[in-house]
Amino acid sequence: MTKWFTFLSTQYSAKFISVGIILVSLVGCSQSIHPVPIAEERVESPGITAHDVRQTAPSKMEFLPISRCCVIGRSVQGRDIYLYLFVHTESFEDSMNLKPNVEKVLILGGTHGNEPTGATTAHRLVAELQKNPHLYVNRYVAVVPEVNPDGLAANSRVNANGVDLNRNLPAANWRLTKRDNAFGGLSPNSEPETQALTKLIERFKPDRILTLHSIAEGRHGNNYDGPAEQLARRLCEKNGYPLLKTMGYPTPGSLGTWAGIERQIPIVTLEFARCRSTERCWTENAQALIEFIQNTDVETCRSEGEKTCSQPSEDTRNKFGR
Repeated sequence: MTKWFTFLSTQYSAKFISVGIILVSLVGCSQSIHPVPIAEERVESPGITAHDVRQTAPSKMEFLPISRCCVIGRSVQGRDIYLYLFVHTESFEDSMNLKPNVEKVLILGGTHGNEPTGATTAHRLVAELQKNPHLYVNRYVAVVPEVNPDGLAANSRVNANGVDLNRNLPAANWRLTKRDNAFGGLSPNSEPETQALTKLIERFKPDRILTLHSIAEGRHGNNYDGPAEQLARRLCEKNGYPLLKTMGYPTPGSLGTWAGIERQIPIVTLEFARCRSTERCWTENAQALIEFIQNTDVETCRSEGEKTCSQPSEDTRNKFGR
């Protein structure tokens, strides 16, 4: 029988009870729960390296009342893969379980270790959400800043087994390929990092997924899979990046195929320009990130009673983007 642990903390405010809650299976998560690390805000040079990611990953540990951090798995070399879950609901009772009528958003960074801007941006987002719980009212927001911690430590696209995690998903189009930087493993879902990710998606059941990558200048943009074109277009309006209907090369065993096409979960792959600093990427994309979290386009929200969609105020948008 699957056992579940619930970790709760509350913070009272004038209107809401802010609750940090995480429900994780013993199969998919370490029993040890760590305090939430605070990502430092640091301007980085365009020549950012994976070492910079490890340095900006929080040195100060602080226990905060509106979020929880959990280890959902471990890498090939035994590094923890952290999940941060944020919840802000109108009542304590509503937060005791993952309610089906509340939107669930999943944001991923650091899938490719030689694209560290995705990880540092995800850490920055975690810090902003900790300071601004009003940004995710009536939503669950889950963030995994470092899907591939071994790759980040080694400044390597692949994990410690030499596998491209974004070619290792158990999609129907997975195939055995030559051993290069796009090697998808000896079998689908063979890697511990991929297994942690697929278990998370199957249990959390996100309504949409955003995954942060980087690519050569001029090829950056908002790519999408599944029913996510309109969502990707709204991100284009916020960050000024082009819409990428395809990346121009095959991606067998990718997250976009497995989650977006096969499971019809709207998924956007936000490709930063690799030469740009983390600070610039954050400045360009802060509004796009809040748009993705809040999903304010009423046409993409489910009917009332199925999904809760709230319109952010202009003050909220301005505050987050500073």
